[in-house]
Parts: sequence; structure tokens; C-alpha cells
Amino acid sequence: MTDEEKRQQKASLLLECQEAENNLAELKEKAKRRAQAVHSIERWLKHLSGQSVPDYGEDLSKIGVMIGANLARYKQELNLDDAFALAAEIKNAETLLADLRNRKQDLGLR
Repeated sequence: MTDEEKRQQKASLLLECQEAENNLAELKEKAKRRAQAVHSIERWLKHLSGQSVPDYGEDLSKIGVMIGANLARYKQELNLDDAFALAAEIKNAETLLADLRNRKQDLGLR
């Protein structure tokens, strides 16, 4: 392998690693948004059932209105098949990133 080919291999690996890091960050952000939606529904149902709900300075009676106004989004966020698929995507992305980082280390890259 020529020096130029080695440089191209390293550059390609660095780019692939950066893309994997970005993908994982996007997937985790998606999971965070899903968790926030589920948390809002949990708080709303606890409020309706008379259970104690931590006060985050919000009007708990308006949570139901917010959920109702965004019903399609909340239905999507509660889709368990999608949640499990997202979890699998995150696991696969983490595995890929770990592999790429090991390859970088093997090539003496940071």
C-alpha cells in the first residue's frame, strides 16, 4: 500500500467515525424526545388520577391540552415497535462506533 493509499484509508476512517458519532448523537436525541413525550403523558395521567406530581413550574391542567393538540406526535412516540426499533438502532450505532474507534486506535489515530 502506498503512502497516498494509507492517507486515504486514514481519512476515510476518520470521516466514517465522525459520521457514526453524528448518527449516534441524532439517535440519542430522538430517544430523548420520545422519553420527554412519554414523561409528559405520565405526568398528565398521574395528575388526573390524583397522584403526587413534582412541580416543574408548569400548569399541569394544560398538559392534556398540549397532548391533544399534538395527538399524532404523541401516538407516534408511544409506538412500542418504533421504540424497540430505535433502541436496536442505538445499540447497532454504538457497536459500529466502538469498532471504528478500535480501528482508529489500531492505525494510531486519535
